[in-house]
Amino acid sequence: MSEVVTRAREAFGKGPLKSLASLWDSIKFTEIPDQRIPGDTQSSSSDPSRVTLLPSVKNRDPEIANRVLFRAVGRYVQGTFDEAGDRRWKHKFVLPEATQVANVQSLLNSNRFKTYHELVESLDSAMDRLVALHFCNALLKSHTNRESAKNLNLKSWGSTMEFAKLQRYHSIFPLVSAYSDTEVCDSYPVAFAVMATGAELASEMSVSSAFKRIVVELAEGS
Repeated sequence: MSEVVTRAREAFGKGPLKSLASLWDSIKFTEIPDQRIPGDTQSSSSDPSRVTLLPSVKNRDPEIANRVLFRAVGRYVQGTFDEAGDRRWKHKFVLPEATQVANVQSLLNSNRFKTYHELVESLDSAMDRLVALHFCNALLKSHTNRESAKNLNLKSWGSTMEFAKLQRYHSIFPLVSAYSDTEVCDSYPVAFAVMATGAELASEMSVSSAFKRIVVELAEGS
């Protein structure tokens, strides 16, 4: 195995995506002696598990070379996506977290807020506010006023039940596009590589955390 591949694989195995280290076993890295095309690697269009290393990658700074290979692994992962995976990546679909649901339920049952708007704005993180907003919009759509919501169970109420039971995804694309670099938002291999280095995927921590879940869960399904 190439020294470049060995070094990148070792770095990957020590990073935040180390639980996905077995992905490297699925990829066949080969080297060519001539720089036939621009770039450092080339992935086969017919077989995403075949990655060709071009001579230029050996001359890269080790950290840069690692990121190049991390992106190659990310391209392999994306090549395994089915239609649902492609759709999930495009729209940045995630499930709400159980703690988020419980928190909104507690706030709804309290007497602290006169309006749904006050409830949503009381939350600190962007993801917590988004989840609360989905619940409040669903209640408004079903003509449930704030007073009536104080005695309501989100997990048994028709318009909120699936979301509260973590059975329905919601899109965080607006938040990802607002808090992430465009390339990270648009390119799964780039997001995969950034995460593999230990960097955040978004400047707002709750969005970064949710975005990471998408990257990892898509890779786990590959």
